[in-house]
Amino acid sequence: MNSWKRFFTMLIKELIQIKRDRRIFILIFIAPVLQIIIFGYAVNMDIKELPTGVIDLNHSYYSNELIDLMNNSKNFRIVKYLDSEAALHKSFKMREIKVGLIIPENFSRDIQSGKETEVLVFFDGTDSNTCRLALGYFDLIQKSFEKKIIKDKYKVLEPNDYSRIVIKFNPYLRSVNFMTPGLVGTIILIITMVLSSANLVREIELGTYEQLITTPLKKIEILAAKILPFFVLGYLEVIMVVFVAMILFNISFIGSYWVFLVLTFPFLLSTLGIGLFVSSITSTQRQALFVSVLFMIPNILLSGFLFPIENMPKLIQYITYVIPLRYFLVILRGIFLKGTTFADFYLEVILLSIFGIGTFLASWIFTKKKMG
Repeated sequence: MNSWKRFFTMLIKELIQIKRDRRIFILIFIAPVLQIIIFGYAVNMDIKELPTGVIDLNHSYYSNELIDLMNNSKNFRIVKYLDSEAALHKSFKMREIKVGLIIPENFSRDIQSGKETEVLVFFDGTDSNTCRLALGYFDLIQKSFEKKIIKDKYKVLEPNDYSRIVIKFNPYLRSVNFMTPGLVGTIILIITMVLSSANLVREIELGTYEQLITTPLKKIEILAAKILPFFVLGYLEVIMVVFVAMILFNISFIGSYWVFLVLTFPFLLSTLGIGLFVSSITSTQRQALFVSVLFMIPNILLSGFLFPIENMPKLIQYITYVIPLRYFLVILRGIFLKGTTFADFYLEVILLSIFGIGTFLASWIFTKKKMG
């Protein structure tokens, strides 16, 4: 039997084994959909209707205007009108409000006379990310209020703006547009690594690994036959996850689908290579799953999916260069949101390919296949 016949025989055996294992189809087709639904709705950086308490000591036209601007925005919701600063602080401690606004007694009079005036605004800083976003949202309300004052004072139709702001690629600043490509990459990483890491050790646990050793099959033929079906399944999963994400979250896919599918290959090469390497150095599926998790966690945390790489310490930033998901997220977000082409990602493709080939070589070295 020549090498091609041996390879195709092994490949057919793998396909039959996958077909018989219903858990694989649950892991590939059901688990990713559930994950993207759960994470897509849960991992949302936008904040809406922050509960707000107000102490209005002025009760004037301008104080009502400021309160209305906050209440009519999608980011703040007035839930309590209070009569003292002590009551405001108590509401913060009782978690009834996250934002507090105190309008001074002479607020309207100072505005009309041209004097400096200020409102006191409290933000709950226990959640620092929400607090930073809330500060930005309040700054927008403050600017709108200032425009209203200028319009009333000088009777102009519109205050003069000296800058024109244009937000490209995500004009409505929807966090789901930024997070969904990261979710797609993370889900593909998890599923493909879990599948491939249990590949060889399943043979050991079933007692069929010894039979493979006695066959004329070479190590490279075993590895290729075992990993090729997961490339096909990986692509099916990629297409399904992207389609579900676009339908659920109403996200436009600006780039080319063909470029996306081509550039997905080096990432699958990397994730399946890592999984196969894990499978080659472990002896049980439980061990393989544990070691896979050790690879997954740095990929998720250090890829830029949840935290900007630029904000990480310098040492950690250097570590991110060996994180495959980092490069795939650049590709995903570029194609999803910017419509960038293959030429813009040559560096990411080269690094992912090197990483994938390196992990496959490591798998080949560590595979316990004795050659006669």
